[in-house]
Amino acid sequence: MSIKVIYLGVIIPLVNVESCKAIGGVKGILEKQKDHLGIKDQLNKRVLVDDYLYKDGAMGSYGIELIGNFWKDQGLILTEVKDGKEVWKDICVVDMVSGPTLPCDWLEFDNSKYPDPPVVWMKGTSKDEDKVIKVMDIVLSSTRPMPAHFTTNGDRKQSFCVDFDISPDDEYNMASFAWTKGTDNNKVIKMGEDVVVGSYILKKLNGEHRISELTSKLIEADSKSLTINPEVISSPEVRNYIQACQEYGLNLTQ
Repeated sequence: MSIKVIYLGVIIPLVNVESCKAIGGVKGILEKQKDHLGIKDQLNKRVLVDDYLYKDGAMGSYGIELIGNFWKDQGLILTEVKDGKEVWKDICVVDMVSGPTLPCDWLEFDNSKYPDPPVVWMKGTSKDEDKVIKVMDIVLSSTRPMPAHFTTNGDRKQSFCVDFDISPDDEYNMASFAWTKGTDNNKVIKMGEDVVVGSYILKKLNGEHRISELTSKLIEADSKSLTINPEVISSPEVRNYIQACQEYGLNLTQ
């Protein structure tokens, strides 16, 4: 996957963010920055994350300096010298016009779609690769005709009928949880099932830092395909149910 850069951006590999234990790694910084985190909106939010990279941004050099100093205080090494030249090490500052402001051997930059914003992605990966989209495709491809709690698939008594390696016990437990904790609205239960199994698969793919994005997209997709009233989805009962399904799917994956 790729991340859009508006004005100036500080790009950091997630593995480097995770090493910053004082702020709680990736989970900690995303919680700290939740009001600035772009889930659906990459243009109007300062903080973005994909499968490999974290991005914070600013409109000018002073803001970028503050961001760089913050990460330096967390223990990251901003630059190093290679072959007599200063290069980016644990972070990379990117200008939306000219790209990385110093050489950076782990980041790719593409501004060929101008006037659309340029994008960056981790070198060695595909800029079109996206774990959230992959999980969405797996989950929404299911054609189960009724709740997973009542759907059999081969020797499995409860099944989501998705093309992913889920242990029999985990599939049974997730289907049971989504049904027993659900409401009397089968459409909402279907949404809860999609969230619980989607959360499980995303964590299996080491993408749990994007769980809010996945849940938001699944709710949006199911609300359209199942024609669920937005007032139903926004009710405290349904919101708590969806949150419980999300947490159960994540916690079941150890």
